[in-house]
Amino acid sequence: MATDDTPHLPGAHEPMPEGEEAPPKGVKTMARVRWGILIGLSIFALVMIIGYFGLFAGGGQQAAAQKYYCPMHPTYITDKPGECPICGMDLVLMPDSGKAPEVEEPTATAPSGGMAGMPGMEAPSGAKPSGATAGLESFEVPGTAEVTIEPQRLQLIGIQTAKVERRSLGEKITLAGYVAADETRTQKVTIRTGGWVKELFVDKTGQYVSAGQPLLSIYSQELYQAGQDLLVAKKSADQKAADTSLTTMRRQLLEAARQRLRLLGLSDKDIAAVEQTGTAPATITLHSPAAGYVLEKSVSP
Repeated sequence: MATDDTPHLPGAHEPMPEGEEAPPKGVKTMARVRWGILIGLSIFALVMIIGYFGLFAGGGQQAAAQKYYCPMHPTYITDKPGECPICGMDLVLMPDSGKAPEVEEPTATAPSGGMAGMPGMEAPSGAKPSGATAGLESFEVPGTAEVTIEPQRLQLIGIQTAKVERRSLGEKITLAGYVAADETRTQKVTIRTGGWVKELFVDKTGQYVSAGQPLLSIYSQELYQAGQDLLVAKKSADQKAADTSLTTMRRQLLEAARQRLRLLGLSDKDIAAVEQTGTAPATITLHSPAAGYVLEKSVSP
C-alpha cells in the first residue's frame, strides 16, 4: 500500500475566497456583447413606441406634405412620384410652399411673330401672350381655353398655326363631297294601315312625279272593314227617327266612321265616293303630296 509522505498543509486544497477566482477567458467580452444587444433592443423598442403613439408628428407631417406636380400641367398634383398621365412628363417635387410655381415667361423670341422655338408659328389675331415654360409660348384668346404644346410635340404631330385671313388660294383644289337633298323640301309617303302593295305606279328611283300623281295602291282588310262601318253608319243616319237624341247619335257615329277613313289615308273625295257608290273599298291609293323626284323606293308589288 503506497503512502503519501507529503506533509499536510492546512488550507492548501481549499477553494479561494469568492471574488478572488480568475475568470475564464472571453467572459468579459461576452458580457459587453450582451449589454450592447440589450441597449440596442431597448433603443429600438423606445423608437417604435414613440412612432406608434405619434410623438414624432412633425416628421410624419413633413413626409406626408411631399407633393409632386407636372410642369406642363400644374393643376395635376399627386403625393407619389412618376409620370404625368396627361403628357407623360416626369413629375417634379413641389416646393416647401405647397404651391406649384407659376410658369415663367419665355426668354427666347420667335422670328416673324412665331412661337418661341418654332419659327413661322404666328399667334392668333387679338391674342395675348400668357405664361409658358422655357422654349414654349401660349396665347390666350378671349372666349377660348389656353393651349400650350411643346415644340418637339408640335413637330411630331405636324401642327402649324397661322393668322386667320381672307385671301385667294391661287391654286386648284380637288375635294370630296356629298350631294344631299334639302330636308326642308322633302316629303315622305307612309302607309297607315296593314296590308300589301297591289299595284305600284311609280317603280323607279329618280323618277319625276307631279303633285297628286298616284304612287301605289294597297289592299287592306282593315280599310275594307272601316268602309263597311261607314256604309252602316250612313244607312242608319239616313233613317228618320222621332227621337232627336237618337238622330244626333247616328250623325256622330257617321262622322266618326268618316274620320277613321281619313286617318287611314283616304281623302274627303274618296269618302264621298264610297257613300255614293255604297261599296266599301278594299284598296287605297296613295298620291304624291308634292312634285319632285323619288329618292328612295322601299316597296315592291
